[in-house]
Amino acid sequence: MNEKQSAIEQDIELEKKNRFESIQHIKQCLQSDFPKLQQQIDKEHEDAQLNIDKIKLHASQKTQKLNSAIDDQKKIREESEE
Repeated sequence: MNEKQSAIEQDIELEKKNRFESIQHIKQCLQSDFPKLQQQIDKEHEDAQLNIDKIKLHASQKTQKLNSAIDDQKKIREESEE
């Protein structure tokens, strides 16, 4: 009986040690990976912001062209009405 109890206790200790080592390994991986992931997130955010700025600039330029075309057409119409 004592032998079985001792064997079970050894198995438990071994499993406890293995789990502890696994947890430590996971912690090390996370400490290593989180900064990399944060850098990637920051880069994606910057890229997205640059794209948004480009889209806004493009839309603004198109709007200005359209407004200019509308003004030109309005002048032509007013001149032809006179």
